[in-house]
Amino acid sequence: MTRTQAQWRSGIRRTHVQQLLRLTRASIVAMTIGSAAGAEASPHAATGWIGSWAASPQPLDDPSLTFENVTLREIVHISLAGRAVRLRLDNTFGDKAVTFADVHVAVQSADGSIRPGTDRAVTFGAEPSVTIAQGARAFSDPIELTVPAQSNLAISIYLPDLAIATGHHNAGQTSFVSIAGDHAGDATGAAYTGFLSDWFWLGSVDVLNPSARGTVVTLGDSITNGAAAPFNQNGRWPDVLARRLLAHPGGPRGVLNAGIDGAKLLLPRDCCGNSVPGLARIDRDVIVQAGVTHVLVLLGTNDIADNGNADAFIAGYRQLATQLHAEGLEVIGGTIPPWGGFDNTPQHEVERQKVNHWMRTQRVLDGVVDFDQILRDPSKPVRMRPAYDSGDHLHPGPAGYEAMGNGIDLALFR
Repeated sequence: MTRTQAQWRSGIRRTHVQQLLRLTRASIVAMTIGSAAGAEASPHAATGWIGSWAASPQPLDDPSLTFENVTLREIVHISLAGRAVRLRLDNTFGDKAVTFADVHVAVQSADGSIRPGTDRAVTFGAEPSVTIAQGARAFSDPIELTVPAQSNLAISIYLPDLAIATGHHNAGQTSFVSIAGDHAGDATGAAYTGFLSDWFWLGSVDVLNPSARGTVVTLGDSITNGAAAPFNQNGRWPDVLARRLLAHPGGPRGVLNAGIDGAKLLLPRDCCGNSVPGLARIDRDVIVQAGVTHVLVLLGTNDIADNGNADAFIAGYRQLATQLHAEGLEVIGGTIPPWGGFDNTPQHEVERQKVNHWMRTQRVLDGVVDFDQILRDPSKPVRMRPAYDSGDHLHPGPAGYEAMGNGIDLALFR
């Protein structure tokens, strides 16, 4: 954005893990540098790399949002620890190539400041800057930086030239934008006077963690993205699952949130046109992720609400499972939660129940999480429990998201 806009614009919204050779930490990082150049084509080939954080981009229909000669310091909450990190920048919905002239990563201290001694300059093919073509993405070289599990990273990207933000992700997390100039290496947040509630051009953070068993992608809509969850508190149900999986007896797993507001499984029709359907997101949001082993899918509310029918949805779900199984991934389905009191009609409820009955009785998936049973009010099954309701009768509140995350049987992640 321009200098003036930067100060006020804020409110827009895998790979089985192989056993590593006995090498020193430095030589492990050096070894992976050679594989990083081919990582975009096959990220699963990079031994020991596991996805720790990700965001799914979607189009932003606001051509007035621009950045120029400013630095974005974007804050992300990773699930898994690692002794090195790797970033993926994403220009999926770009209207043109974008140049990132200076990129840094560090552990966040507070607000826009970083923890002393953790700042690292990021390179791409040993170069300090990278230009990403329209619709493309780029993996960084490995970065030797120890990061704790459940920590916040500050990823700072300097945009020297005019860049229109045509893609974004509604974050539920405060990030920052600087006054004019390159402030990517700043230790303090003094230059970061603007605030953002979206992530821009960030695709994923992988960590080098040979003890991890893999990562789980949660493919969903706004309930997975955490609509109505408290800002900056990482209280979405995938966050709850991520904390639980750190103590998994078989070894820790990461969790990647691939929830998009308004998302459906099938093609959009007269609702939520700026959201990409789940069947069109498999390659970019699931298969590309480092170390992914399982996909937990919670979709269907928007399909059914948009006058969709259960038979078409089920056919699409079977296709989704077929494609993911072809990649060697286990697929876990989630029943559609109740939304009575929002705009649920009797016909919506018939279709929702038909989908949920299929989900509970099918032999296509590798497991099911009954989110409907977890959230529904026993006395009024078409509605959410009042204690779990955010108030809009569609999205859970904090207690509802906690119940969803705690209600997932970890034995599903074999």
